[in-house]
Amino acid sequence: MSPLKALLVEDAVTDAELILYELRKGGIEFDARRVDSEQSLLYQLQAFKPDLVISDFSLPHLDGGRALDMVRGVSIDIPFVFVSGTIGEERAFDLMRRGATDYVNKTNLDRLTPIVNRALQETAERKVRKLVEEKLAASERHFRLLVDGVYDYALVLLDAEGKIISWNEGASRLYGYHQAQVIGQHLSLLYEAKHVDRAIRQLGAAVDMGRFEDECLQRRQSGQLFWADAVTTRLDGDGEQPSYFAHIVRDLTERREQEQKIARLNRLYAVLSSINSVIVRCRDRQTLLSEVCHIAVSQGNFALAWVGLCEDGVIEPVAWLGCAEQVLRDVCYHLDDHCAAWQAILQLKPILNNEQHQEDGQATLPANIMAEQGLQSSIALPLVVDGEGIGVLELYSNEPAFFNQDEMRLLLDLAGDIWFALEYISREEKLDYLAFYDALTGLPNRRLCGDRVHQLLSGRVDHHSLAMILLDIERFHFINDTFGRHQGDQLLKAVSYRLASVTDEPDFISRVGTDCFGVVLSAVNSEADVARFLKERMFPLFTKPFTLDDQELLISAKAGVAMAPGDGRDADTLFSSAEAALKKVKATAEPYLFYLPKMQERIAERLAIESGLRRALDEDQFVLYYQPKLDFSTLQIVGLEALIRWQHPEQGMIPPSRFIPILEETGLILKVGEWVLRRALDDAEYLSHQDIKVPRIAVNVSSLQLKQDNFVQVITRLVQARHASVVLDLEITESLLMEDVDININKLEALRHLGVKIMIDDFGTGYSSLSYIARLPIDALKIDRSFVENMTESPNSLSIVTSVISLAHSLNFKVIAEGVETEEQAKFLRLLRCDQVQGFLYGRPEPLHTIADRLIGNALQG
Repeated sequence: MSPLKALLVEDAVTDAELILYELRKGGIEFDARRVDSEQSLLYQLQAFKPDLVISDFSLPHLDGGRALDMVRGVSIDIPFVFVSGTIGEERAFDLMRRGATDYVNKTNLDRLTPIVNRALQETAERKVRKLVEEKLAASERHFRLLVDGVYDYALVLLDAEGKIISWNEGASRLYGYHQAQVIGQHLSLLYEAKHVDRAIRQLGAAVDMGRFEDECLQRRQSGQLFWADAVTTRLDGDGEQPSYFAHIVRDLTERREQEQKIARLNRLYAVLSSINSVIVRCRDRQTLLSEVCHIAVSQGNFALAWVGLCEDGVIEPVAWLGCAEQVLRDVCYHLDDHCAAWQAILQLKPILNNEQHQEDGQATLPANIMAEQGLQSSIALPLVVDGEGIGVLELYSNEPAFFNQDEMRLLLDLAGDIWFALEYISREEKLDYLAFYDALTGLPNRRLCGDRVHQLLSGRVDHHSLAMILLDIERFHFINDTFGRHQGDQLLKAVSYRLASVTDEPDFISRVGTDCFGVVLSAVNSEADVARFLKERMFPLFTKPFTLDDQELLISAKAGVAMAPGDGRDADTLFSSAEAALKKVKATAEPYLFYLPKMQERIAERLAIESGLRRALDEDQFVLYYQPKLDFSTLQIVGLEALIRWQHPEQGMIPPSRFIPILEETGLILKVGEWVLRRALDDAEYLSHQDIKVPRIAVNVSSLQLKQDNFVQVITRLVQARHASVVLDLEITESLLMEDVDININKLEALRHLGVKIMIDDFGTGYSSLSYIARLPIDALKIDRSFVENMTESPNSLSIVTSVISLAHSLNFKVIAEGVETEEQAKFLRLLRCDQVQGFLYGRPEPLHTIADRLIGNALQG
């Protein structure tokens, strides 16, 4: 035990020694200090922190009452004993009312030791009592806050007979009863009548086992039933029998609905995948449609699937499963134009009936047949060939309101695939046609367009020029990702129809690329004629919105123009010149550009870069820079992102934006990507050998790398060779992961078994289904820098950042914000509880030796 800290307020040294002698004689071990002024007393109170103060009353430089006030100003628990020969009884009582513990006359120091012992004991007891009281009060507060603050759980306390004695706000919210309405009621009140025995069994099981958990149906005050996770725990009393129970309930309704939704979507994906497999191998229309019905019922769990084709104004059933043939034929014989099947064919759009009796649509099957078979909802999908409805695929479910937005998107893709297959089958005997025409739009393809241009140039005898116009739809990939491939195809058809309406030579309109159309003007006098055609006839086509399934969409286009004979005397040269002009105009704000020779110079520059890249890999001209990632709570470096740079021997440092797209286009990204992985792991090994704690190192993965069959094997080989799996992260873009999701999931799972962590890069810029995000084996989401950059000024960007962080945390993912450049951005991200940050505010990309020095400093600070 530490000696007692005694502070003596005494000006007479001999009197102080007498007091200490008495304390020592009484067996009290102490460490004593003496003060005789106000200044020295204040200093010792703060520095010495005494356990006991013994004070004279009359000092030359300090009044005893003032000393008492100073001590009490610091603590009310320090015993304060006056030892004086000048205090009278009345003065002594007054000092004790002001906080003095006791007083001793200097002529009677025998009383000092007992008084000090008693004061110290009382102080100790008071401290213990105060601590116990504070802990009890805090415990009671915490318990009450815990009970009333758990809004997502119902906490019901029951007596030994199962009667309700208390419950929290969460229970009121879940069941709808106020506490006063249920006190004294049996637990069975919360169950439907036929499930009362289940409540009794729960109590019995809790008695026997101490705790019993059950997923069961419970009832709200309104009578509505819901699935609940109910945990009943026995709380023992003083006797042998339990005195009461705790019944804790969590509503499982939302979880069950999500599980059912994900199960339905998985079934639909399986259907889509199986039907696509049939489409690839099937060359017969009847076999195809029969397989479609079989897969929809057997794998999609639809109660009924049938296909009808239009023949002589009647819908004739040709394939079905789940209903008798004669029933379908009788129904189809009496169909009117208002039924779902005919409306789908006539309007070329899906007709949905999400309830058995729906006012805004008439199901194809009569109500009595639907009732007999327990059919609750249906959808009619048109089958289209060459832009005309030739039939209908109808799917029926036993579940009401089965078809929501996610199911609709998949079913539209399914219908689009069947359309394509039917169109392909119908044209299978027209191979020559398909060799020269675009299957989707019916326009001549690039080959036929080139042949016709060649004929025009070969037979040219007049002095007119020929213009080759390449028209590109802007952001078509975004339209495809947002609205689906089917909608994208419909848009391309609509564009082709409009183009045909504005030219006097429709045979010279072609589709030469995914979103690129060619228009040839066979006889123009000058560039001014072409410009006038573009401004007055072609571009006005895009001022009016396109209508896609009742949805209006405004699009824009850009054009590159080449003129013969100046820009080329043959079709291939003209195409090449027009493509150069188109590539240039895409990088400008202009709607169109004519070809100029310097555009070919840029193409030559690109070829030079491509050639240089091949040498760069062989001559080790690439280097890695590292940008730190910081933990937001500690601002310590927890990760590095490896960023490739090209140190050209003549041109110096070439930025990634100039060469990475070329790496991907040429396929060199495979070799360079493997080099980046190998160098990043070598650098990690080097840092480790320098006794530097190596944070996780992230490497970006391109789409071409992920698509390789040996992607996992390559990384496995590199990681195992260096035993560095614990430091490697892979950053993969959101849109890339959504391609071939199931295959990618298997690849990423294999990598995670190695210890590699997976992050989604640029999250929020692509389209992804939440059901897939939840399935993906990922560890973190990186918020795209465009949202971080605009979040302080754009409410939309702030909402996206907030939603991404909330989503990630709900799925137990880390969140990394990239591109953080200002304190204001950091402040917002800190308030939103972002986990990690990366950006110029915290560090630019740096070479290995610089980042090594920073890691050393980071370790010293940590």
